[in-house]
Amino acid sequence: MYNIRNAGAKGFGVFATRAIQRGTRILAELPTFTITSDRDLLPAFRRLSLEARKYISELSVNANKKPAILDWSEAAYHVFRGALTTTPRSLFSINEYSTLLAAFRNNCFNIGDDRRAIFHDISRLNHSCVPNAQGNFNTAIDGFAVHATHLIESRQEITISYLAEHGAVRSSRQAKLAQGYGFACGCPVCDGSTVKGAESEERRRVVREQLGVFSEGEQGGREELEMMMSLIEMFEREGLAGRELGTMYLSAAESNCKLNDPVAAKECSRLGLDMEQRCLGVDSPLYRESMARMRKIRAV
Repeated sequence: MYNIRNAGAKGFGVFATRAIQRGTRILAELPTFTITSDRDLLPAFRRLSLEARKYISELSVNANKKPAILDWSEAAYHVFRGALTTTPRSLFSINEYSTLLAAFRNNCFNIGDDRRAIFHDISRLNHSCVPNAQGNFNTAIDGFAVHATHLIESRQEITISYLAEHGAVRSSRQAKLAQGYGFACGCPVCDGSTVKGAESEERRRVVREQLGVFSEGEQGGREELEMMMSLIEMFEREGLAGRELGTMYLSAAESNCKLNDPVAAKECSRLGLDMEQRCLGVDSPLYRESMARMRKIRAV
């Protein structure tokens, strides 16, 4: 369904080897290793096979943050602590540990319960501000599952968003990506010189202004629903398909229920649950929670 190959300036990337329909689970992967604290990184890394260690060492590093990622004394502490607890004793250089920690922080995923994890193939997924896939941790399989949120053509790169806040304007997105990951996004909506990029920026700007006005006033249920529907419309027009959109539809279903509009509530519930199913899979506890949420308001 996919392979990993060179993606030009982005390094490696994940590409479809055939057409992938919306809602398809592209991969479900167990963590290579997990940690709950940086002090656990070196022992966990040493327990890996030589092949796994080489793979992790070659993952991308945010060059902007690497020199300052931790001070010398902290690095030294972890290195010497690791040497004392390893048999036979071996000593990482402080620079090697800094590079390892930088690679881990730049490629790990938060999977809940204060756990962070590295995944072999998923760590090669590149970013797009309008991605065609989304990954979520599925506790039922204790792994990270990636689903197609759009039709992905054969040979097309499979992308996810690295940003928690979808719908942000270009300057906000670029600043977060530069600070957190050390790159500038070149996806179509980040190209302000094109009609598509300019129209995208205007849609996002208008909705951000509406949110600002909305947050400053005292709004009732009708106004809340109208604001939610404005956000949904922007997400739909931008092609932002994921749990964020699904959650907004479910919230709109609850708002419609409170406003005694059961027909609209059921339609929003249907759209929200459909989106959740495509992003999570029917085996996900999060999807089952959303189903139960809609049953409470009899919108299923």
